[in-house]
Amino acid sequence: MKSRQELQAYEQRSLVMTLSLADLPGAGWSAVGEKSWRIGATFPRDKDEAVRRAHHVGLYTGARFFKKGGLELGFSSQVAEYTSTEDAASRVRTLPAQTLKSHGRTVITQRIFEDEEVPGVAHSIVFEQFSAGMDGSGFGQYAGGCESNVLFVVACTTIEYGLREEPGSRWPWSELLALAALQSDKVRRLQNESVN
Repeated sequence: MKSRQELQAYEQRSLVMTLSLADLPGAGWSAVGEKSWRIGATFPRDKDEAVRRAHHVGLYTGARFFKKGGLELGFSSQVAEYTSTEDAASRVRTLPAQTLKSHGRTVITQRIFEDEEVPGVAHSIVFEQFSAGMDGSGFGQYAGGCESNVLFVVACTTIEYGLREEPGSRWPWSELLALAALQSDKVRRLQNESVN
């Protein structure tokens, strides 16, 4: 069993690896919040072997949330550390199924862009989802992948409160992919620093 200090160190590391306000390009960004949770603790039925190993070690997922002035869109950066590169890579294709679980939303349509990838990332996925919930319709654009043993995803989301149609607002895909590449670079840089 890991000590409280070791678990806190894993939790803090997950947050440090996510994009921060200082990492984001251009002006107009503001931080909305952050959270972290132990892998495998929130959805116990979803414990495949990679999740079980990460949970047993005490690894965490960290997420930070932002908004950009002038856009009715939310942006988030999320990372999850796994016990091996193979375990992280095995979780890349599960990202579409995981994104809305904690929001109580139902996916209406989903599109995975097989011809798109995060620049410089061997195992990546780019997708969008139109969803519905009690609060209205939602649209999300996602780009994720893994860098060594760290799974990451960046997302741009919008909710049209009270509506059932697909929202018209879109984040430019080129910008979202550039932000995903920034997230991958940050993970890689921090991993290299910890090794040296």
